[in-house]
Amino acid sequence: MTPLKLKHPIERRSTATGEVVDRVTELTFVKPNLGAMMDAFGSATGADGQADVGVLLTVLAANAAGISVSECRSLDLEDGMKVLTAVQGFLPSGLVAGLSGSTSSLGISASPQTGEAGAPPNSGSSAPAPAPGTGG
Repeated sequence: MTPLKLKHPIERRSTATGEVVDRVTELTFVKPNLGAMMDAFGSATGADGQADVGVLLTVLAANAAGISVSECRSLDLEDGMKVLTAVQGFLPSGLVAGLSGSTSSLGISASPQTGEAGAPPNSGSSAPAPAPGTGG
């Protein structure tokens, strides 16, 4: 696999001085074997003790890239999404997380969704939304 160049390199610092002692500017991924996958599944639990896909992907990404889980979690969002997309290629099709190939738009919608009572979802309001143009 072609190395992934990080837009924001990982800086490894000395615990004694805090100085940067190493900069990881690119990651090369190694496809995990069954044992590594099973280890990742075993450690993929959230704070509530339940299986957590985010933790699974983070553990797999860190192991495949040869970095620590904490380094993987501290990646810049743009770099992190590239890493997760690369790792997704190692997963069986039934476990693909939908990080790429989405047909939905990330842009702002001209017609926002409304909840049951006409209020925006998760707005905390059960009152109907005011009619357009009423200033309410």
